[in-house]
Amino acid sequence: MEEERDSVPRHYFFEKMNEAVNVLVECVDAFGPDDLLPYAEKVMNERVNKLLDMYLLAKMLEDEEWMSELQQRLKQISGFSFYPDRVKIR
Repeated sequence: MEEERDSVPRHYFFEKMNEAVNVLVECVDAFGPDDLLPYAEKVMNERVNKLLDMYLLAKMLEDEEWMSELQQRLKQISGFSFYPDRVKIR
């Protein structure tokens, strides 16, 4: 039982659990916090394209688990908006 507790991570980083936040953290690390929006939008679009490419590969390989993981990541990133006053209709 003690071994089990030792293997459980003590810290969770939100950017490792949410795709959109991960992109923002990468942008801040690369470009700094000032004038982040143009870079973040570009990187976010690139990430969506990368995830879609990976999804196509997972589908060709018939890897259901990988497809499911990629769907979750795509949902996180597609639900994110840089403009909170704009409404997304699904």
